[in-house]
Amino acid sequence: MHVLEHGHHDHVNGEQTQITPAILLAHTIEHNRNHLEELHDLIHQLDPDLAARAHEALEKVEDAYEEFAGVLEEIKEK
Repeated sequence: MHVLEHGHHDHVNGEQTQITPAILLAHTIEHNRNHLEELHDLIHQLDPDLAARAHEALEKVEDAYEEFAGVLEEIKEK
């Protein structure tokens, strides 16, 4: 199980910084895309019908992360 801290403690200045939507999106996109790649490799171990369904679902999730990446780019532009 992976956990993202919901704040970061600056040990030099002793300040607490809050996570922003851009930070969380960037982390989520990178982290989950890595897991999607792993899942894609494992899907082929399923029986053909389940593998086909899982592959279709995976494509939908990948499309959603493309949309998240677009949102992140717009946040960065502002």
